[in-house]
Amino acid sequence: MIALIGFTGAGKSTLGKLLARNYGLPCYDNDKIVEKKMKMSINEIFSNFGEKRFRELEAESIANLVNSSPIGVLVTGGGAPLLPETCQLLLSRAFTVHVYTPLSEILHRLEFDRTRPLLQGEIEERLTKLYNEREHLYDFAHAVVDGTNLRLAESRIMAKWMMR
Repeated sequence: MIALIGFTGAGKSTLGKLLARNYGLPCYDNDKIVEKKMKMSINEIFSNFGEKRFRELEAESIANLVNSSPIGVLVTGGGAPLLPETCQLLLSRAFTVHVYTPLSEILHRLEFDRTRPLLQGEIEERLTKLYNEREHLYDFAHAVVDGTNLRLAESRIMAKWMMR
């Protein structure tokens, strides 16, 4: 399993789809899996149950995927590594890749995005604060790729994964 981690807007979902399509792998988008299980959007889960419960659901889903799914690409949410047990699981059961994207690029990508629950309100202020809080959250990854060039990131991930 290849697990993509990184800040919101880093390009994990797009990169996951590229890897899956170009290498014939299934793509597991964890946020979409949690939404399907709960029959509500991530925003609704946050509103109805709070972030803590969402993180628990997210962690349960990741555990199920890495322990029982066929080899593929797992796209995590930006906050998935907030739980230490999730980090340990990803390290031990997946080739974990941090998709690193500078804050300036993320601000540009998410300038008009109001769908992400933790980005409600003043988006630039909120993104900057979260980005700084999570600066080292992804340091545990096996590899780091540049999220500003997803085609290059794709080839580097596969090269590193094959060399493991």
